[in-house]
Amino acid sequence: MRKHSLLFVLLLFIGVSCSKEKSSEIKENLVMDIMTAGTWTLDFFTSSTVSVLSEYNGYTFQFYRNGSVDAFKGANVVTGTWYGNQKERSITASFPQGSGPLLRFNTTWFLYGVTLTSVQARAVANNFFYTIRLVKKP
Repeated sequence: MRKHSLLFVLLLFIGVSCSKEKSSEIKENLVMDIMTAGTWTLDFFTSSTVSVLSEYNGYTFQFYRNGSVDAFKGANVVTGTWYGNQKERSITASFPQGSGPLLRFNTTWFLYGVTLTSVQARAVANNFFYTIRLVKKP
């Protein structure tokens, strides 16, 4: 809790003392810091209101600063790419070598809830409306 309070004070200070341009750069760095610090799992995934979460049992995701992302399931690893856009509040992901459930990630995800430990996003692709929540593994 103390960590969250310190982060809030820091963000408040940054917002008051920085120009819009500098503030935007800091926010982009913050999104990068949040996404690349730790490993993520899914605890919510719907496809047009139908839960498809069971298809992602055993998957974990690791985002890297160089724009790559690894999807792990057991001993298997599939590498993709990701790009965060603070201005659009979005993340674009692609798993070109992926198959099955990983193909659903090949789109732009619009963020609507981001904390230090979870990311909620929505996307529309292939006539489906997707909603996900990534949760940072402890």
